[in-house]
Amino acid sequence: MSPRDTADAGEDDQETMCVQLIRAPGKKFGIAYRVNEQACPQERFIVTAIALQGAYEAPSTSQAICAGDALLSVNAKTDPIEMLHELRESNTVDLVVFKSGPRWHLKDDITGEMRASTAGSLEEDDLGDDDDSAAKPLTWQQVICIYVACIVPPLLVVVIFSDVFIGLSVYGFFAPHAWVIYGDLVVVLAALLACMLYIVDWVEWTRQKLKTATLVGVVELLFFGFVMKVRKYPIAPLVIGAFHVPVMLGSLKYSLGARVLRRNFYLVATSGLFSASFLIIVIWLGWIFIGGNEWGEETRNRLIRDSKMIYDATEIDSLERGLNYAEDCDPAASGHLHFPALSSEVKDEILKGCTQVASIYVIAYNCPLVMSLCNFVMGLFCLGNVRWLDMHDSQKLAKTLKQFVLLLTVLAMGGYCAASLSGASMELSTPIMSFLGAAFICLSVWFYIEIGNQAVSIVVRGSPLMQQLMVFASSDWARALFIMATMGVVIPGFLLINAGNQAFRKWRGTATTDGFFTKAASEVFDKLRDWNWVSILSKLNILVEAYFTFQVGVSKVTYVFLSYLNEQLATLSLTVVIITFFGIGFAMFLFPPVPGIPVYVCSGIIISTRAEAKGMPFILAILVAEAVSFADKLAASSAQYLIGLYMGASVSIQKLVGVDKVPMRSVEKILLQKGLSLSKCAILVGGPDWPTSVLCGILKLNLFQVLWGTTPVVFTQLPCVVAGAFLAKGPQGCSSLENSEGDSTIASSALIGSLALQVASMVLASYYITSEMEQHGAELAKSREEHKPIEELTKKQAVKNECYKRATEWNALDIVRRTILASSAVLMLGCFFVFLFFDSVLFESFDISGKIRCPISDYGLDNNVFNLVKPLGIVALIAFAIGVTLHLAFLRLASNDAGILLKQHIEATTPERPALPYTRTRSMSLTLSGPQAQTQSAQT
Repeated sequence: MSPRDTADAGEDDQETMCVQLIRAPGKKFGIAYRVNEQACPQERFIVTAIALQGAYEAPSTSQAICAGDALLSVNAKTDPIEMLHELRESNTVDLVVFKSGPRWHLKDDITGEMRASTAGSLEEDDLGDDDDSAAKPLTWQQVICIYVACIVPPLLVVVIFSDVFIGLSVYGFFAPHAWVIYGDLVVVLAALLACMLYIVDWVEWTRQKLKTATLVGVVELLFFGFVMKVRKYPIAPLVIGAFHVPVMLGSLKYSLGARVLRRNFYLVATSGLFSASFLIIVIWLGWIFIGGNEWGEETRNRLIRDSKMIYDATEIDSLERGLNYAEDCDPAASGHLHFPALSSEVKDEILKGCTQVASIYVIAYNCPLVMSLCNFVMGLFCLGNVRWLDMHDSQKLAKTLKQFVLLLTVLAMGGYCAASLSGASMELSTPIMSFLGAAFICLSVWFYIEIGNQAVSIVVRGSPLMQQLMVFASSDWARALFIMATMGVVIPGFLLINAGNQAFRKWRGTATTDGFFTKAASEVFDKLRDWNWVSILSKLNILVEAYFTFQVGVSKVTYVFLSYLNEQLATLSLTVVIITFFGIGFAMFLFPPVPGIPVYVCSGIIISTRAEAKGMPFILAILVAEAVSFADKLAASSAQYLIGLYMGASVSIQKLVGVDKVPMRSVEKILLQKGLSLSKCAILVGGPDWPTSVLCGILKLNLFQVLWGTTPVVFTQLPCVVAGAFLAKGPQGCSSLENSEGDSTIASSALIGSLALQVASMVLASYYITSEMEQHGAELAKSREEHKPIEELTKKQAVKNECYKRATEWNALDIVRRTILASSAVLMLGCFFVFLFFDSVLFESFDISGKIRCPISDYGLDNNVFNLVKPLGIVALIAFAIGVTLHLAFLRLASNDAGILLKQHIEATTPERPALPYTRTRSMSLTLSGPQAQTQSAQT
């Protein structure tokens, strides 16, 4: 066989490649296929398997044909019947192959890893080493080890860090600020040791016990460093304790391998996790009800007394003393007697200290509940593995893979919703994001160890949905997200450490290459060099600009405006307030970046307060505020629908939205259902407000059915309205600590409930959309008559897009354009880091319940909205503006360059001048290539 590629077709980033097969005497090509003459070209002739005894042997991963790929032509024949004839009759065939996804799963034994299964089941050799015939039941020693891994870590956390035992004493011991510094040093030491282990080839060590001991030592040292910083991160011990359970179970599963039945292991793990959860919750409930520790004023006062060590260790530098609850943190005293005489910086320091101590004793009180819930969730996960995980059943394995993607969706949407709630005056995002991050790491490790690349790649090849996910994972958008999430330090950091590893190997004489990096890192570096960096950096800029727009710019402006609205409507009648708020809320909903949650919370603050002032009962006042929010949502959805209906007349908008793509057609199919089906409501309620309603208009759905399916939004609105109502309770002065702790607790609980409902609806929406794609993907992929204009537009834009792609190739850019793009990306990435982690340094603390008229020292804006931005915030905003300007300048230059190429292409393909092949040069000109160029040169 001799492969032959088109321009750059051998690279993984290309969608097509050309391959030539030569049939040896007595052999078949060894390609199994499925033909659907009615499908689009990319799904008409699908490769379903590669036989080991066939003629095809791929020389490299980039030219490997895999199950799921599509044959676009065979010996220049594109008709399926003619393609079949060529494959059966010809001894030499030239194939044009459309890749279904990246080749990241292929390594050295390419042919062996390309084996696919039949539709019914998968061969054991294809899916891993697990051989149930050789597996044995668990011994009692192994069962004890599993139970220890399930019970000991959470129980230790409860004993050491909960108020049931010695939790507040331990927190008090680590409360002095010196421990925070020591913890930082320990964390840095652990990181350095981890880098050192990598440099000295820890992976290649043969002494397994030494290898395990060093790894455990470094990891536990890192964990201990964070435990030493509990005053700053009081939730850290709980996250670390919960994290130990899956780590220990994973280590046991990895060490036991195929010696035990997978089902038995997960059954015992499920039993151990549920037992630990039950034991801890029984201990906690017994301590509460038998020990007389029900939550109330008496228990709260006891917790304050027991936290005296923490208060004393929380030093206020300007006062040269620690906190005193009676003087500094008691709302009845601090709000009126001591705070007015202090500067805003001192007040801020005192309030942060009081809030931090309060969060510590609340965490200590609820620690057993949190650990019990964590074990319960992990038990459900293991129980799911007992039922669905089967490495020898392709259907169950595909379902497991789908559920894994769904779990990742849950984590991602949970993070999104936590970020949406972060501005509602409650510090909820940090602990939620901590647990979500730990869960993501555990899921990823479980997936890598338990499933493995090879089994996944086989299942992916037979699943259109998974193929699309894999294609996205290797897209420029995913790469830009990776750089953004890692702050751009992971790739250069890895290369730097790898250079040390290569130097160590050269010193020992074990290096396999003479380069600056190891062989594996060199391959990674080559892949990075082949990335389309212009596209990636441009998309990185777009992502940071979107983050700033939604989470910084519009978010803070929304809070200030709603707070201003609250003050302006304070003296008006209830009727005027309702009409005014309805109109303003309606207008805000029409602005795409404005999220719905702040509007709902503000309705609870404004309308319920005015209604209660008119003599309405508190519950009735909340219902009135909810009714206004609900009417606002339906009215705004109707207006957004009409906007989409008008926009949908444009073919360009239809193409941009992707109405001809399978995912969007899946959404359309679900939304066409009449009534209140769960799948339809999940999309209309769980989706972002503006895009969802506008999309319904673009798809020309029935407006009444859209509004009817949106009605369950009341269940996600109501908790936000309740939170706003409780935030508004209490005196309306400017004191920082006026709201009672009970009101704040109820408001926090309501917002957590809203978060849970929002995540649930988003997850359900994702589940139903992916199920629709999986079940009816082939049907939804068929060409439709109403989408012919989109296909024509796509063909017309193909040349333009190709010109833009060539104009923005990194090697084709001059130094000025490279500098502009790189500078904008560096500025954007730096601004993203600053906006994400140093919000309090850049902006004043202000939320919806704040008051603009109040002094900055009391978390107002001193009657000037521009006081929201601190001096360093002005610097950050200027840097961001410069980055945006550079990005726009580069886009303008790139557009001009693409226009020059497009003009040259049009001139070269006009009837007066026959079309000639061309290539792109650094000077933005088109030069001839091939026989035509040689002929012209000879004539000259």
